[in-house]
Amino acid sequence: MTIKVEVGKYYRTREGLKVGPMSKPVWRGLVNDPEGELWNESDGVHGDRDSRTSVISNVHRKDLIAEWTDEHEDKPKTWGEMSDAEKGALLLGQHNGARIQWLGIRGWRDVERREFFIDTRAYRIKSEPKFTPDELAEIAEMVAKELCQRILMEKDND
Repeated sequence: MTIKVEVGKYYRTREGLKVGPMSKPVWRGLVNDPEGELWNESDGVHGDRDSRTSVISNVHRKDLIAEWTDEHEDKPKTWGEMSDAEKGALLLGQHNGARIQWLGIRGWRDVERREFFIDTRAYRIKSEPKFTPDELAEIAEMVAKELCQRILMEKDND
């Protein structure tokens, strides 16, 4: 699935972060956010194909997968604003193995296991990525192609 990146809009990355607003193309069809990250204007593919790209599927964790919607992002409560029940739910989730995140200036970040909760930070249980059937099919197709190429390359080397 590809998306057309539009100036002024916000987008969700494959890892679930909110990025934007996007600026005018800066160079050969690349748009950027205020942090200086680059994406291809025509398909939302991240401009930095480095070691953070999956070797198997050529999928980058910062690829744009959808326009951002604020359906659950009104204003998250800080630890100090949360009720005891809400704090208990976060701590129980963490105890049961859920990933807890805190909200920083660049989006949601994972809490380290031994980190203390800070009254002025907002926290949540990390949601799992939700893919549409079309997105799952596209990912499966990319993985299958990559595996076939690897098998053929190994046969040629033998």
